[in-house]
Amino acid sequence: MKQSITNPVSSSCYLHFSPFSLDLPIINKMRNTKVSIVKLTGYKSEEVCKALKKSLSLLGGLENIIKPHSKVFVKINHLSPPSAPERSIVTHPGFTKEVLRLLMELNLEITVGDDIQSKEKDGFFVSGYRQACNDLGIRLVNLKETGFREVICKGQILKKVYISPLLLEADFILNLP
Repeated sequence: MKQSITNPVSSSCYLHFSPFSLDLPIINKMRNTKVSIVKLTGYKSEEVCKALKKSLSLLGGLENIIKPHSKVFVKINHLSPPSAPERSIVTHPGFTKEVLRLLMELNLEITVGDDIQSKEKDGFFVSGYRQACNDLGIRLVNLKETGFREVICKGQILKKVYISPLLLEADFILNLP
């Protein structure tokens, strides 16, 4: 069973863990949801790391959620146009970098990405994501370049969706909006 992990941050940081399955009704996904909230006032590496560790400890620790050697896809929000993190259009790469460092401690196969529109050759450059992922040796992909697979779902409104094969092949999906 896949896990979907959500962790947005602006002035506070929270982690949301819940089961992920295309054929489960949303209500079933919400029954076992755990949330921890830790205040975060900036993006200094030490402060972000401390807040993340505290938040994860409130949930029982990352190692109890994601099994070592798993495939993890980290889905960032890299909205158009590609911009510097200070504009708050993209998930802050400093936050993501600290999340990735914690994930790396579990010896995971990690891929980071989003479906981005960019006139630039590398839309991840301006936001700082190319540098952040290169610094850590983590694969960063534009999902437009990998394509999408049609997936039939049992929704009342949506009968099919298009999802990246990278997400379908992942053991865990970590969403960092």
